[in-house]
Amino acid sequence: MPRRNREPQSLTDPFIMVLKPDLDKAYEVFDARVGGFSVQVYPSGKKTYFVNYNLGGKRKRIRIGEPKLMKISEARTLAMQEKEKVKSGIDPKLEREQEVKAQTRRHEISFANIADIFIQRYCIEDKNLKSTSEYKRQLDKYVIPQWGHRNIEDIKRLEVTALLDDISDNHGPYQANRVLATIRKLFNWACMRGTIAFVPIVAGMARTETPRERVLTDEEIVKFWDGCEKIKYPFGKLFQLLLITGQRRSEVANMKWSQINMTDKVWTLPPHSTKMKRAHLVPLNKMAIDILEMLPKYANRDLLFPTAWDNNRPVSNFEQAKKRVCELEKHWQLNDVRRTVRTNLSVLKIQPHISERVQGRVDNAVQRHYDIHDYVDEKRDALEKWSDRLTSILGKNIVVLDNKRPQ
Repeated sequence: MPRRNREPQSLTDPFIMVLKPDLDKAYEVFDARVGGFSVQVYPSGKKTYFVNYNLGGKRKRIRIGEPKLMKISEARTLAMQEKEKVKSGIDPKLEREQEVKAQTRRHEISFANIADIFIQRYCIEDKNLKSTSEYKRQLDKYVIPQWGHRNIEDIKRLEVTALLDDISDNHGPYQANRVLATIRKLFNWACMRGTIAFVPIVAGMARTETPRERVLTDEEIVKFWDGCEKIKYPFGKLFQLLLITGQRRSEVANMKWSQINMTDKVWTLPPHSTKMKRAHLVPLNKMAIDILEMLPKYANRDLLFPTAWDNNRPVSNFEQAKKRVCELEKHWQLNDVRRTVRTNLSVLKIQPHISERVQGRVDNAVQRHYDIHDYVDEKRDALEKWSDRLTSILGKNIVVLDNKRPQ
């Protein structure tokens, strides 16, 4: 306990300011106006207001604040309020401890905190889950600004509906449904852990989506290719590979040299990086090989398209890069490139099940579980025919590929 100054003083701000520390031990100066109210001076020079009180035969004290942060009049008022609680049988110290626990509990089960744990434990710890960055983006952009401070247990179905309505109105039904899928995973995960008792999401909450049918015309393909040539590496070559191979944006962005066999001319996507959860072989035609031979290759870098600051992280910010490629008269998205390839495979009379295999899709349950043939020869034939057609579309506009590597 600090040494007590036996003579109470009528505490004032100037008086407290000139109190000098005792280098041996903290001491306490009591106020003559409010019993039990004091200022404690530490050897370091720090000063703190306290209220000392007796409750149930025990002497207790509770911190009020610091003189440098509040005036004596404010501290004295708070001290009197705490003493009134004691008269009513309330222990101010116990009350404060319970409030701290309640605040800690509120933080622990706030939506923002649960979302952070969800990303760390469910997403990042699952090495096979490739949607982590998209889950985090959706939560940070659409959900946490609305619910971040809320107790996750208090979020009701009506509020989920309101959130989805807002996203649908401002960003479209497709985005609303993607966010719905993400928060459904989060709520199910939280319920499984016992954090919440029920999931405020039911069947039928998804918005009706209008299937996108945008396909680039031959003239637009030429503009797209020329735009890719202008912005060069990394996005120019990455986007060209999207058009040549017909694979997903995330798959091409995460493409690694260790997955490419230049001798056999095949790119092998491991099961954890594909939606069908099995290895996917993508034959590489001459156009693809020419692109790959132009890319920089370093001993300490496996990714084909890493960021400038991290060799182990693929590039992002595709929307800005897309705008630099070209502006078409009709709005277009990068996924339209993949749809364009699939449509042209049909134009080339490629069998539908082969076209689907080319793009890494196996929808039929029987095919998914019983037909595990890789169809690599059939896929190679399809992509060679697409390469011929693409070359024909580009015509005189195609830029002759040279062997100069970008720096």
